[in-house]
Amino acid sequence: MNDKIISLILPIHDGSANLPVIIQECLAVVPRFFADYEIILLDDGNRDPIPTLVDDLVANHDPVMVIRHARPQGYTRALISGWSAARGDYILVLDPSSPISISELSRFAPFIGRFDIINGYCLQSLSISDRLHTRLVNTFFGLDLHNSHCHFSLFRSDLLHELNLDASRPHSLIELYFRASRHNVTVVEVSLNMSRRIGALQPNRVHRSFRELGRLWLQLHRPAAVDDIPTPAPFWPRKAFLGAGVAVAIWGFWFFWRRQPITAQSPDVHS
Repeated sequence: MNDKIISLILPIHDGSANLPVIIQECLAVVPRFFADYEIILLDDGNRDPIPTLVDDLVANHDPVMVIRHARPQGYTRALISGWSAARGDYILVLDPSSPISISELSRFAPFIGRFDIINGYCLQSLSISDRLHTRLVNTFFGLDLHNSHCHFSLFRSDLLHELNLDASRPHSLIELYFRASRHNVTVVEVSLNMSRRIGALQPNRVHRSFRELGRLWLQLHRPAAVDDIPTPAPFWPRKAFLGAGVAVAIWGFWFFWRRQPITAQSPDVHS
């Protein structure tokens, strides 16, 4: 049993029909590992109303609370709203749409207190686009993640201010890992299993946008954005890799275009 306080942050998506089940699971599982805890639900201006059962759980269970935004402010702002309101020593981000169950917290238990960030990853049924996204994140941000979008991560709550995270940027967890890699922050990755919970939705893919990922890279590499970050290793190898990729793509397009057969039309012949 850990004597620290943990705050679970659950962003609510439209149509999270399995949310009451997840809350009940949290209420049953978390007390096995932490003597004190809270569950923070983030309603970021959802179109669908929160199920009545959830409101009943909030009313009848002190650890459960809801933060509501009148209008959608985006995943990162919603996450940091919950993070700022949390009273825990640790934060656990759990996506209700993910097939990863809160019972996987047992895999984190041996590492709590020994590492500042515990990043869960799941390689089961990882699609080609997911693998590509992870490869791009690792290449351009200098990371070594197994899975860049598995939203089951535990970290010290004071890292919000220590790492100077920006609520206006997407991919908040990637920014967290990026800044942690440039400070004296200890990180460990732990393999997780997918559950077969009925009603589990597919993970929200909005936050995997490659365009938003490019914007995050540009923002993090502006001089004003990295004044508080120790100077990283030279970026020229990744620039060379990107330039080579663009050159190959252009050459491939030119090569296949030149190989297209040109059919000459014979003039009509009239007797």
